[in-house]
Amino acid sequence: MPLKPETFGSTIMVLGDFNPAIFTADWLHRNQLIGDGDRQEAIDSPNTLITHDVTVCETSWFKFQVVGKQLVLASSGALTPALKDLAEGILLLLPHTPVTAVGLNFHAHYQMTSESDWQKVGDVLAPKAIWSSLFDSSEYFAGLTNIQVRVSAGTAADAKKGPPDHLNLQVQPSNRLENGVYIMLNDHRGSFASEDNGSTAAERAAQVIAKDWERSWELASQKFEELLNNVIAS
Repeated sequence: MPLKPETFGSTIMVLGDFNPAIFTADWLHRNQLIGDGDRQEAIDSPNTLITHDVTVCETSWFKFQVVGKQLVLASSGALTPALKDLAEGILLLLPHTPVTAVGLNFHAHYQMTSESDWQKVGDVLAPKAIWSSLFDSSEYFAGLTNIQVRVSAGTAADAKKGPPDHLNLQVQPSNRLENGVYIMLNDHRGSFASEDNGSTAAERAAQVIAKDWERSWELASQKFEELLNNVIAS
């Protein structure tokens, strides 16, 4: 039976040049990006922070943080397409904001069915033999704490050219679940030059989020399950 995540969330990260002070709950509400309840919840939240350098806005279903060069929108609770709608709407309101990259990120915590299966994740992805040859296994123990792999379209030779778009897949022990595994997929998009139709970088970033966020969600769900199932079956 395929493993199912105990939690599954998303973070949309936009790199550019932002003015954090404008991103208030009132601004989001005034521009019809959030409703009355979300506005009041964000205003009442003890985590809300608005300064010249950083803004934090939090509700029961999203957390929004803006620091000069970075805008981050993270899901809370059940994940829905409302998250990408909010990110798209924000960028369309600020079409002339310089945007250099977008990350469509998905992360999940999986409960492994046994400690042996949990140990197997590290044994398969980061075999201990090489570490045992470096550190005497009678005195030391080696285990996976983090592994990250980049996947780019094309060939290895193409990858050396530094393609702007790629996937980063990261695996760690879960910090929430005993015998749990945390997996994260970063779908990095890094090319937002204006097209002949005159669209701006922010508008093109909004289009990427609108068109590809749910595709990345589906890809992450598929690859997370395939990865763990392949490890268990090996």
